[in-house]
This record gives sequence, structure tokens and C-alpha cells, in this order.
Amino acid sequence: MKNNTLKLIALLFVLAVYCFAPACKQTAEKPNAKADTTAVANTTDTASATTNLAAAPNAAGHKLGYVNSLLLLNDMPQRKEADKKLESLAKGKENKFKNLMTDYEKKMRDLQEKAASLTPIEQEARAKELTDLEEKLQKMQMSGQDELQAEKDKLYAPILALADSVIKQIGKEGGYTFIFDAPSLLYADSLHTDLTPLVKQRLGIK
Repeated sequence: MKNNTLKLIALLFVLAVYCFAPACKQTAEKPNAKADTTAVANTTDTASATTNLAAAPNAAGHKLGYVNSLLLLNDMPQRKEADKKLESLAKGKENKFKNLMTDYEKKMRDLQEKAASLTPIEQEARAKELTDLEEKLQKMQMSGQDELQAEKDKLYAPILALADSVIKQIGKEGGYTFIFDAPSLLYADSLHTDLTPLVKQRLGIK
């Protein structure tokens, strides 16, 4: 029963690791990728104030601009480099888990084959070794995703900060009252300026 449980855990862990790395690339394609775009989108005091002003016809002479943060982040070379590191880390964790699982299964088979020839003390020692490996596999499976997410946050922090600083600088230089995030904007009149190309230019993105 325990052996089947550990095999299930192994399968879930491998699937989780495989799903994590592609997710790094897909984040820029998802409109709800809030974790990666918070810093870029946070150029206004409140989201509701931005939405209201964006809907108003240039109320009170406000100068408004917008940035497609998802497109911006997807094109940033720093982000692509971070994703490569995350994929490498995920692959390393996957291989480490597979190796430990292989060791566990080998020891399990060995115990089953030699159980009759082992003394009670030897059987107990082998059983404890397997139990310790089971616990180690379970902990590795539970902590793997948390460690990957923590590393992603660490790698993305300076990237988001860089984009945010450029957007704010453009806002001050251009006299913009608000610059809001518009990852899926379908229409904007001439009173709302798309600043995405300018931000990309400042960041050296071609």
C-alpha cells in the first residue's frame, strides 16, 4: 500500500515540476497573471481610481497613458533569462526526486526478496530505512513547489522593479496624471496614449 502511495506522490511531483516551468513562459500570455504584473501595474494610487479615470473622457484635463505590462514583461530579456534559471532549477528538483524514488523502490524490492533470510532486527532496520525514505520523498514533494515559487519571486523582483521605475519616469517626464495597466485593452481613443513602445525603447527592447 505504501509503495503505491509513494508512486502516486512521485507522479504528482513530476507533473507539478513539469507544469511549473512552462507556467513561467505562459504567465505573460494570461490576463490574470497578477503576481508578475503587480509592480508594473502599481503606478496609480488605487485600481478603482485608475479605472474610473480611464472610463471618463479625459476628466478635468487629466493626461492618461497605458502600458501592456504582460507584453512588456514577455519581451524583457531579463525575464527570459530568469525563466531559463527556473526551468533549470525545476529540472534539477525533478531529477533529484526521481533518483530518490528509484533508490526507495530498489530497497523495497530488496527487502521483499530477502525478508525470509533476514533476522527480525535486520528486518526492522530495513523497514525503518524505507520509512525514512518515504518521509523524505513526501517532504520533497511538498516543498518543491514552494521553493520554486520563492525562487521565481526572487528572480522577478528586480525585473518588475526596473519596469516600474521606467514607467514612473516616463509618467513624470510626460506629465501623465495616471498610467494604468491594460493587458487586454480592445479600444482606446486618442486621449489615451499607449506608452508600451516607449517603455520598451527605454528598456532597450527591440
